[in-house]
Amino acid sequence: MKSWIVKSAHVLIAIGVVAAYVVPANAANVLMVREKLMLKGTPEEIWSKIGGFCAIADWNPAVKACAEGKDGDKVTRTLTLEAGGTVKEAKTEGAETNYEYTVVEGALPVKHFNGSFKLRKREEGISMLIWSVSFAPKGKTDAEAKAAVEAIIKPGLVSLKEKFPTQ
Repeated sequence: MKSWIVKSAHVLIAIGVVAAYVVPANAANVLMVREKLMLKGTPEEIWSKIGGFCAIADWNPAVKACAEGKDGDKVTRTLTLEAGGTVKEAKTEGAETNYEYTVVEGALPVKHFNGSFKLRKREEGISMLIWSVSFAPKGKTDAEAKAAVEAIIKPGLVSLKEKFPTQ
């Protein structure tokens, strides 16, 4: 019985040592913004109007312009922000009514930024948009980094709610 306890303790210590090397020191600073919005229309109908990787400039007032490009085999977009500056993003995944992306460089005070933009059917003629991002602050406080990200996301959500009202 005693040897089983000793072996178990050694395994737990080994797991703890490995976890210390795997979990980044700043893991506590990972921030998330996750917004859900009900929109009128099927996912396919809505996606045909907003789902192009550079279509964000057509419906998000925080984005003044968008230039699509390629970086190796990755599709990229460079957003010119209404508030000033640019942000280069790369599409990492994509399907019929969703895509995932990462920030490559730019004016946002963030690092390790990953986002997803998805439409899902909720009921007949109603879809749910789920826009979620995770990131760590870079050179700013958590609150300042989150405010900078929300300054792009929130105006887009307001615009989409106006374009696809459920009531």
